[in-house]
Amino acid sequence: MFLFDDNKNLAVFSTTNVMKKKKLIVHVSHDEEGDWQFFAKEAPLSKNAMLIGLSQVLELDDTLLELENLPVGFRADRNTKEDPWRISKIIEEEEE
Repeated sequence: MFLFDDNKNLAVFSTTNVMKKKKLIVHVSHDEEGDWQFFAKEAPLSKNAMLIGLSQVLELDDTLLELENLPVGFRADRNTKEDPWRISKIIEEEEE
C-alpha cells in the first residue's frame, strides 16, 4: 500500500546528487503549489535538477515515509539519517 496521499508516479523535484550520487536527503519541502522537493546538503543547482517519480525517491530512504503527512506549505530538515525530521512552515522570501 502506498502511504503518501499523492500518486506514487507523481513528478517530484530532486537532483543528481540524490538520485545518481546517492547523497542523503536532508531537505524535503511540500510547497504551496503542492510540489515535493527532495534535496541533499549541497545547494540545489538548476544544472543538476531532475524530475522523477515520487516512488523513486522513496525507495532511496525509508525514513522519508515519516513525511507522508507533511502538509502543503511545510518543509522538513535534518542533519543525518539518524536525526529526527524538524518540521517548519515554509517562509516565502519577500519580493523587493
